[in-house]
Amino acid sequence: MGRSSRSERPEPRPLRPVVTTGAAAVGGLVAVLADLHPTGTGWLDPIVVFVAAALVAMAAAAAPWWASAGVCVVAATLAPGWGWALVGLAGAAAAAAGSFSNRHRDWSGAIASIAAIGVLSRLEHAVFPGFTAVVSLGLLGALHLIGSARWPAPLRRRSRQALGVLAAAALVAVGGLAIAAWSASGPLRAGNREARLGMRALETGDLPGAATAFADAGHALDEARRDLSVWWTRPAAMVPVAAQHRAAATALTTAAATALERSSAALTRLDPAQLALTNGAVDIDTISDMATPLSEIDTALAGLARTIDDHESVWLAPPLADRLDTFGGMLGERRPALARARTAIDLAPDLLGRNGPRRYLIAFLHPGEARGLGGHMGNFAELTITEGQFELADFGRSVNLNRGGTDPGGRVITGPAEFIERWGRFGFMQEDGTTDLMPWSNISMPPDLPMVGEVMAQLYPQSGGGPIDGVIALLPEALSALMRSTGPVEVPGISQMVTADNVVRFIEKDQYKYYDGSTTDRIDGLEYLALTTVGRLLDGGMQEPTRLLEAFGPLAADGRIMVWSAHPDEERLFVQAGVGGNFPALEGRDGIAVTIDNGGANKLDAYLQVSTEYRCRVDPATGAATATATITLTNTVDPVGKPDYAVGNAVGLPRGTNRMMVSAYSALRATAIGLDDQPVTIDGKYASVGGSTTFGWNTAEIWVDVDPGTTRVVTVQLVGTLDPSRNDIVVHRQPMAIPQRYDLARA
Repeated sequence: MGRSSRSERPEPRPLRPVVTTGAAAVGGLVAVLADLHPTGTGWLDPIVVFVAAALVAMAAAAAPWWASAGVCVVAATLAPGWGWALVGLAGAAAAAAGSFSNRHRDWSGAIASIAAIGVLSRLEHAVFPGFTAVVSLGLLGALHLIGSARWPAPLRRRSRQALGVLAAAALVAVGGLAIAAWSASGPLRAGNREARLGMRALETGDLPGAATAFADAGHALDEARRDLSVWWTRPAAMVPVAAQHRAAATALTTAAATALERSSAALTRLDPAQLALTNGAVDIDTISDMATPLSEIDTALAGLARTIDDHESVWLAPPLADRLDTFGGMLGERRPALARARTAIDLAPDLLGRNGPRRYLIAFLHPGEARGLGGHMGNFAELTITEGQFELADFGRSVNLNRGGTDPGGRVITGPAEFIERWGRFGFMQEDGTTDLMPWSNISMPPDLPMVGEVMAQLYPQSGGGPIDGVIALLPEALSALMRSTGPVEVPGISQMVTADNVVRFIEKDQYKYYDGSTTDRIDGLEYLALTTVGRLLDGGMQEPTRLLEAFGPLAADGRIMVWSAHPDEERLFVQAGVGGNFPALEGRDGIAVTIDNGGANKLDAYLQVSTEYRCRVDPATGAATATATITLTNTVDPVGKPDYAVGNAVGLPRGTNRMMVSAYSALRATAIGLDDQPVTIDGKYASVGGSTTFGWNTAEIWVDVDPGTTRVVTVQLVGTLDPSRNDIVVHRQPMAIPQRYDLARA
């Protein structure tokens, strides 16, 4: 029985050269047609692919049928389409057929190997980048080992010797690259660091600093390029994976060094001192000439970004891949600022009155009497720019505008519709369609400068002014930033010099004690302070414009300086630059914002603390959301010894009592969450609430009185639907004398 079984088992036949040679040639060609790039070198990749596939096909022709069939079945499972799946299954069938015929076993093995190579060389990424490549190499490598084990001993020996030589050569090549990479690591880190410093300097307007940093970065990266390009790294270009690392590193360092050195050279042609105001004027042609160097910088950095994209590969090791991603991300984050700079240069001639005078209304906002935009507009100025020449054409108080114009009782605004619907009752839309006689007192109630600017542009010509092209809104912190360049001001009637360090406190609080209740002298003093500071600036007080950018950057982020333009291109630029003062859009996200509008005609908001705790729960399946906004209002004023103008009120409340309208903006609606709940409570007791939709947000309005030295808590219950995949919460912070605080949580 035993002898009979052995006699029936087919024994392997010697491989026929025509079969192995044909399998090698066809298998190599099939793999080459898959357009694989194991080294990233155009002429070398087809050779490497052909030789590797040919060796697999030669060995697989001798492999046991079950090994070839198994590989083909796995390949069919992972195939990138039904056509290639059928090829894999056909290869498995051919391998299985060979188990019944000893005579044709090598042919069936060859066919199976070609099918497996054809499918596995065309797999697409799955599970994680490189997964299918690892699977393909593993399966084909195993098939090669199993099949080559059946080769004649001399052939196996020569094959192993050849593979050993190739492995040793690869190790030597990789070792040479590793030594070069270690040598280049220091310059690479230095170049990356200096490039980041240069980008940051460019954003803040420090052009000389950016030029120096870019030059240093270029020199460091060029040194790294030389380290990575030495002769002993060239063999690594023939080793898969190592080749991609060498190519990416050398290409990146070459492109980065070139781009940064060109950027540095372009920056040296930009002189910020040329932008300084001289006798109240700026040279428009000088600004326009900056377009060419900025364009050269953008072109250089764009080329560098393309180089980074071109050399991304799933085979790059995490350290280098992370460096590429980080550097590419840095360029992606910083280039919009450069694009905005170019846009500003393009728009500068119009902004500076080359094609006709430009008029901008400067609104000085007082946060001691809160309004949604930041504060009551106490003073204003009209800035005119003609051919780059700056001039203050008018300066006055908001009361002058309330009384101004040929027909103060007949002023009319036509929109925006949302403004009239939400704020029209505060003096902007009476029954006969006209405003009341004090529209400028409440004009800054909307927490959105584009809306306020549009209304100002309608009212200003009806209030004694002329057509305006835009609005510049300044809070006391902006005046402080200006005074750091223009110097302190000796205001008539007070003993203390007003400086950049104390001007905010002076405007918000101290002015009332210095003038001892004299409203006329006090307002004259504020006018003198603002007019003197702005006048000095226009007369050339800002010799280094970059210092102005550095000072105003944080203020713009906090809403302490805002700019609106009636011209759409310019308005887009201001919004993109973060100085637009626009209320944020929800864009499908959750959001919370609390604004305060003073209802007592006093300056008590200089002593008001506002903090908001927001807690939101979202059902991950349905998006159903419930939230609670807890708004804590603390009146820290001690009214003793303070003038009535500051701590009194126009509604008959005790001195120091702060009446305010609290507006809670949310993506959700103010609705009772539980059966026994109330939509809004004050200190746990029911409170009446008004509601509307503004800027795409739901709004709840609550009137609250807070006695001096006390705290009141407003609780708003909110219900609605949110996108459960979006966890970010949009927050708008109204600029106030005491900055608001938010505590946010979402579950």
